[in-house]
Amino acid sequence: MDLKKIIELLKEGENERAEFKTSITKDSAKDLVGMLNTYGGYILFGITDKGEIKGLSENEREIKKKIEERVLQPIVPTPRVKTGVIKIGERRIGWIEAKMGEKLYTIGNVAYTRIG
Repeated sequence: MDLKKIIELLKEGENERAEFKTSITKDSAKDLVGMLNTYGGYILFGITDKGEIKGLSENEREIKKKIEERVLQPIVPTPRVKTGVIKIGERRIGWIEAKMGEKLYTIGNVAYTRIG
């Protein structure tokens, strides 16, 4: 994902296809499953709910590792998504881009969807 797309998502704000998180937590896996089971979408890490860029304190390698371990690993089956890190000024933003899945995705045998 490039800077232009990040800015576009920030301007649109959170919605059924975009979620902003200040940090990378296990709860983000539920948001991702909801996106995979609905329309697909984007999760941006290091961004407040209001779209302010706070950035993540970790380096790029640590950000990617946290996304893998906390967000992707709990999901069954393993989702095929794009992930990355982009630097805006001195701040790092982690991101996930997910297309709507062809399968039903779950966490702990629970399926989630996104509504509004």
